[in-house]
Amino acid sequence: METKEKLSFLKRTQKVRLKLTELNLKKTGYNSYSKYHYWELEDFLPNVIRLCDEYDLFTEFQIDWETNIATLTIIDADDENKKKDWTTKVEKLQLKGCNEMQNIQGTYTSAKKILYLTAFEIAEGDLSEISKQEQEANDEANQLISLDDIEKINKLINTTGTDREKFYSYFKIKEVGELQYKNYYRAIQMLTKKKEEIKFNNTEISKVEQLPFGGMNNGTINC
Repeated sequence: METKEKLSFLKRTQKVRLKLTELNLKKTGYNSYSKYHYWELEDFLPNVIRLCDEYDLFTEFQIDWETNIATLTIIDADDENKKKDWTTKVEKLQLKGCNEMQNIQGTYTSAKKILYLTAFEIAEGDLSEISKQEQEANDEANQLISLDDIEKINKLINTTGTDREKFYSYFKIKEVGELQYKNYYRAIQMLTKKKEEIKFNNTEISKVEQLPFGGMNNGTINC
């Protein structure tokens, strides 16, 4: 290999790209429903990290959730003033069967793949596959909830004494069956939180009633 000191920051970046093309990287991800292969981070990231270390380059990925902008920065390890950014707009995925943290992780992984594939020019054209995955995830988010999930929501509404009309108005629906998965998990969180608050309040009331020196009067403790 050429003496690294003789190579500029941009030339070393290009060397990493060239080395990656020589590795014959393979996609291991497979969507059995749509029948296509796609990149997983582990398909290329370990080699990117190894080659960047070899050529004294450092990569940094982050998402600014206030602006919904993801950024991948390639930095010269010998001179932090020499760097290049790649950015992309992100939208938080709404994955069926996933909680809020899992949706954030899915968004993080998707954006990271896009930017690494772009910055290191890995297999041109594969960004469309990532877009396809995101579209499928959004399609799932717009699906109506299942009968089992309708039953869960109805049970929580009844258990918590939630006003159905206010619930329907909040989610802009006429009945529980019109709820989409993109709102389902928020509804579950809200109703579950209300259920826990009711349980906590009932426990506190029970504790007061058992005190030998006081009772309840209009929500206040009398001693």
